[in-house]
Amino acid sequence: MMSEMHAGVPFKGELYEELTHRAILECHKWNLGAGDRPTMCRFPLIVSSRLWNELGDMAEALVQEAVNAERELLERPELHALLGLSKKTASCLRGAPWSDAPRYTRLDFHPTDDGFRITESNCDVAGGLLEASGVGSILASLLGIKAPADPAGEFADAFAQRLGRGANVGLAHLANYSEDRQVVLYLARRLQERGLKTWLFHPSQLRPGLQIATPSGSQSLDAVYRFLPGDWLEQLPSECGWKELFSSERVSNPLSTLLVQSKRFPLVWPELRSALPTWGRLLPETKAPVAKMEAETGWVLKPAFGHEGANIVLDGSTVSAVAGALWKRARRNPTGWVAQRRFESSTLDTPEGPRFPCIGIFVVGGRRAGGYARLSTTRVIDASAQEAVVLVEEE
Repeated sequence: MMSEMHAGVPFKGELYEELTHRAILECHKWNLGAGDRPTMCRFPLIVSSRLWNELGDMAEALVQEAVNAERELLERPELHALLGLSKKTASCLRGAPWSDAPRYTRLDFHPTDDGFRITESNCDVAGGLLEASGVGSILASLLGIKAPADPAGEFADAFAQRLGRGANVGLAHLANYSEDRQVVLYLARRLQERGLKTWLFHPSQLRPGLQIATPSGSQSLDAVYRFLPGDWLEQLPSECGWKELFSSERVSNPLSTLLVQSKRFPLVWPELRSALPTWGRLLPETKAPVAKMEAETGWVLKPAFGHEGANIVLDGSTVSAVAGALWKRARRNPTGWVAQRRFESSTLDTPEGPRFPCIGIFVVGGRRAGGYARLSTTRVIDASAQEAVVLVEEE
């Protein structure tokens, strides 16, 4: 497997400078550095076409199985407590309709000596569209090669086909975070290219009836794209109308994706009719955490709704004092946490030393739509991991 991927030749200084300069101007990519390290790798990750197709096949199968389970779970509210949802969020999902609004998912694949593994489905809200589409296309143009797949374009197409030209699309995000702002600015441009009108807003501006408060008055929306986790909505003031998002069929991604976004999703599998063979093959053994696991090295502790690799306990990577504090939190609130059987990720030799790779494949409307990679110096792929453009080697 590792023979079918390798780090490409490092970009020359002028090429990397032009790549980052254009990424800022054309894609609003501002997070170009973390400390003294660049956010973007100075080399691409090159994979064989056979491996790329294999990852795409697995991603499509995982999404189809998850969608079937999500639809079933909507009708099984008695199982929602097992997923680690808060009472407030669970009550909003009770009775929520099935929605076929545009949606996308990112599946992250970790290579091991025994094949690929996944740890979750990024189907609630997933980052990387800007890097996979925008940065990837810029690099391809600089290298004079065929542009990679375009998940942001595919997603924007789905909105345009559903709504038609001139429709109003609101992009909800936490505007005080520049990393979130850059994503919605880029997606807004892709939507505008297709004749859609876009309105960027903080979720606190939302009002009943799928309207937003603006300085010039109230604006009605035909659809909402949200770039903030669904489990965070309950922190908003009740009067802003956030609960309506759960029952609306015009919200992307639908809030029902929380049912399979939860890392405790495997705990309800025995109760489902939906078949999950690909999930069962690729996801490590997953259990509710119990006290004795804290002393064992074979388990990874995770919050049910964690984000960007935060608050994960991995033996050998997590500081012992931090690990102890997180296990204490899990003992106080066990339904908010999960334990996954640890797997050993393979390392990739790169011009900057060994790295642990994670390849994210996007699926839009049930079909593969490109991807990008993240490379980490540790086994935990968190916010400190670097981003890499994935180039596919032709046969």
